[in-house]
Amino acid sequence: MLNNEKTVEFLEWAIEKRPQQFFRSFFAIKTLTVDAFSEKILESAARTGNAKILRFFIDCGLEGRYFTGLGGGRYLQLSLSSTTRTDVSHLLLDNGADANPPLCEGMYEYPPLHMAAIEGHVEIIIRLLEAGAKVDTKVGDDTALSYAVPGGNADMVRLLLQAGADVDDGKIDDFGILDWAYLHKKSTYRMLLPTSRKAKITLTISGILSAAERGKQALSQYLDGKSGETLERRKMVLEKSLYFAICEEQSPDAISVLLEFRVDPNTETVGESQTPLQIAAGNYDIDLAECLLNAGARIEPNVLAAAAWSEDGFDTLNFFIEQGADAVAFGGEALQRAVCGNNLGGIKLLLSSGANIKNSGFHKDGYTLLATAARYAEIKTVKYLLDNGAMVNAPPRFNTEITALQAGAAAGRLKMMKFLLDVGADVNAEPSSYNGTTAL
Repeated sequence: MLNNEKTVEFLEWAIEKRPQQFFRSFFAIKTLTVDAFSEKILESAARTGNAKILRFFIDCGLEGRYFTGLGGGRYLQLSLSSTTRTDVSHLLLDNGADANPPLCEGMYEYPPLHMAAIEGHVEIIIRLLEAGAKVDTKVGDDTALSYAVPGGNADMVRLLLQAGADVDDGKIDDFGILDWAYLHKKSTYRMLLPTSRKAKITLTISGILSAAERGKQALSQYLDGKSGETLERRKMVLEKSLYFAICEEQSPDAISVLLEFRVDPNTETVGESQTPLQIAAGNYDIDLAECLLNAGARIEPNVLAAAAWSEDGFDTLNFFIEQGADAVAFGGEALQRAVCGNNLGGIKLLLSSGANIKNSGFHKDGYTLLATAARYAEIKTVKYLLDNGAMVNAPPRFNTEITALQAGAAAGRLKMMKFLLDVGADVNAEPSSYNGTTAL
């Protein structure tokens, strides 16, 4: 039997030569060989989106039974997963392909409706719904609607809702569909909201943020209308709302109202790796950081590191130091970040605030501060570190550590290597015992 490449070559020959009488005679023979050949033709046409060759073979007598039921459904899945062209998909549906084929691993993991939603094929969505596609089939947390909403195609979302898609069933990036739409697609959110049962009876992130954006009184009324919630769940949803309002850069007015409502700015129930204050630091948003601190946010050790990457964060870094962030105890990670970002201003600020150049911790690859600078920063940054106590030939203390010269060599930085050699770097320094490398 032909492989995929040979099949394509054969089909191209068939289109060029168009030996119709030969194929009419061939398809009239009822054998297993003809069955296997017919299935290979369909598979290739579905995979490549070549409707022209498929129509040619239909005209030559390719039997309709190959298109219908489970087999046709499989080819439909293949056509939607392999190509953005939809002619073959339309042709398969015209000939009775199953809109709800059984699912299995690989390219047949998702039903055709999901695949059409992923690719944004509105016309195929219409055809599939007309053919009886099940609108709320789930694969994990994914539904056709959860795939359609991020694309922002209002016609597609409307079609699925009219067909009975459940906005409360399915997730997008671990959010409920409605909450995700509020955070990312406000116009779609307004379309979805009237269909949500959950939004009418339970607290949601989208409901809280929408109310908070209208003011403190609106938020109070919204919460009073959901009096059946436990205090624990109410606290959790409020903290999630604050966290994601900050993380997704929602309305500052909504954030202010939530803080006025005494939502804990440390958001301990959320369970995310970053706190709102760390997000504010990473975004160099001093106004937001000040609001969070005034509301009781704690300055965690890695807040300095969040602000230290770029010189754009200098004012933010200085703000946190002025607010009491301990550069002596927690400046090491911030120094590593500043060096990776070639942030000389931040390095100077941290060292002048008490960060110890010799106790700055190690990069994840075992690099010292100076080795990190030799790999990522400019020569002037390396010179400043040397002038302030960094040792050019600091011996490895861990089995993964690397000297500054070895780091510069590993990165292919010839000018950096020359500078380090000029200031006394040892070209013969021993490599570390694990994955080590010499300068040469």
